[in-house]
Amino acid sequence: MRFPPEGLFQRVMLLSGTALSSWATVHNPDSLRLSVGKQMGCLPQDSKATDGADIAPCMRSRLVTFGLFNSTDKRGIFDCRPIEAIQELQLDSVRFMPQIAPALPVDPESSDPDFAMEHASDSFITCEVMLGITTTESYADFNANDIQYGFEEDHRNRVLRTYIRNTYVYHLNEIFSAVRNEYTDWDKPIPHPINIRDSTMEALSDGHTVAPAVRVAFLHARRGAKTYFFHFGYQTKNSDYPQRLGSVRGEDLTYILGLPLVGGLPYFPQNYSKQDMGVSEALLNFVSNFAKSGDPNAPGIHKEAPDYGTPREKTRYRGLTWDPYEIGTQYYLSISKC
Repeated sequence: MRFPPEGLFQRVMLLSGTALSSWATVHNPDSLRLSVGKQMGCLPQDSKATDGADIAPCMRSRLVTFGLFNSTDKRGIFDCRPIEAIQELQLDSVRFMPQIAPALPVDPESSDPDFAMEHASDSFITCEVMLGITTTESYADFNANDIQYGFEEDHRNRVLRTYIRNTYVYHLNEIFSAVRNEYTDWDKPIPHPINIRDSTMEALSDGHTVAPAVRVAFLHARRGAKTYFFHFGYQTKNSDYPQRLGSVRGEDLTYILGLPLVGGLPYFPQNYSKQDMGVSEALLNFVSNFAKSGDPNAPGIHKEAPDYGTPREKTRYRGLTWDPYEIGTQYYLSISKC
């Protein structure tokens, strides 16, 4: 895993995902290369994954942007494919894992991203990092029926076993037992399907997003690098998602971009309240300060304290100090309703 030259990136903001997340990389790239190569006509149908043939030159010669032009490959075969052919590829779907993503090892000298971060050069620790997560990162892992009505323990066990089997290699039964024990409310002898749904979502959110993000924050902060961590738990009353679940992946982006301050624009039309605008302005101020100086508390383009929408937000956010994430304290900023 190679890091960019020093000075190329000065600050990084990671939202709901890192390179350590299980869905960030493809674990079996040879089978993916074989499937794409055969469907695009770049590999014979009897090819095997162990052949190791490079299909990149063939793919470049066969793809034409937007399908507006045609050309002939080196063998004189008039067989160019438009970019839509990539979108129509039939790829194997593995639950909780990506169909297309970077493959490991990115760098043969360091095949494990965790190891690479732990032993990274100065270009990693001199770059300020801000990491953010939401309450329910696993919302998209379930269908509408599961979200509305919940499910029983048998279904919960199948979901967890599938995730563990597709993510880990060793000690699968031990991992499943530990996860089930940790995310089961033993005080309730007969758990409700909705409660089972909530605990399962929490387990998956922690597994594929929250825990890797905390690990990156730990690796970055352990050598004294400036690290900031926040949990976006705020949810508007007019949210499209159930209030019980809390904030859902992607809801923080609306507030970071300041869309409640401009009515959401065409893509996020909602009736945002004064409180929504106050939260957005406060978060936007933190992020803009971080982007400019590497410190969310440092003054940005505003010389005076911004107006956070309502008297309550003015009192709540003005003078608030966002402490950095450190190994000993593990401070983070919680953005939620009071």
